[in-house]
Amino acid sequence: MDGEDLLAARRYLYGLLWLVLAGEPKEESVEALVSDLAHEAVSIVDAGDDGLSASLERVRKEWDSLVGGSSPEPIDAVRGQYMKAFVGPGKLAAYPWESMYVEPAPGLFQDSTLAVRRFYAEQGMRPARLNAEPDDHIATELHFMMKMSERSIGAGSEFPEMASVQIAFLDDHLLRWIAEYAAKLRESSTAPFYSAVLEFAEAFVNEDRVLLDGFAVPRSSACQTASP
Repeated sequence: MDGEDLLAARRYLYGLLWLVLAGEPKEESVEALVSDLAHEAVSIVDAGDDGLSASLERVRKEWDSLVGGSSPEPIDAVRGQYMKAFVGPGKLAAYPWESMYVEPAPGLFQDSTLAVRRFYAEQGMRPARLNAEPDDHIATELHFMMKMSERSIGAGSEFPEMASVQIAFLDDHLLRWIAEYAAKLRESSTAPFYSAVLEFAEAFVNEDRVLLDGFAVPRSSACQTASP
């Protein structure tokens, strides 16, 4: 395995998570997430304790339970869980927006949302649903990491600086709330498939943070470099 394999595996896994969480699920996206190819990508990025592989296996088991269950179309059961987890009706058991976890008075389109928007803009990115969906939706933040990991492939000597940017985004945003979000969804028991997906996402993001730390320019050094 070389470094490009590692970078490609990161991009692939962020992309799968984005596809599964970004909207009403499609069977091909779900099957891709539980495929042998996804497990192979996990084996490339896993540090060796098999925790990441185990969390992905839980996603596969949830899907297999639906395939072998009473629903004639398993994807319809996943769609039902998607509605409960992300749409409603009624109050969601766990909110998929960063501002609902990090603000003193939780709400949508808060200062933290605008901070996420600024982070995207600094990297030349603009959410597809700007002003229609808060910029700090879990799928949008994962999509940002997918695009950054995509840029990292073939970046060569520029990769350490890019790794530092990705670490800053994880530390300042995604890692501040994904654990609490995953825990709340798990506690609700309303969407077990999505609960497993979020547990995998949490494990992967934490694994990726460790991985990036081995490549990045130290954050203080990066700030000094950027200073006039």
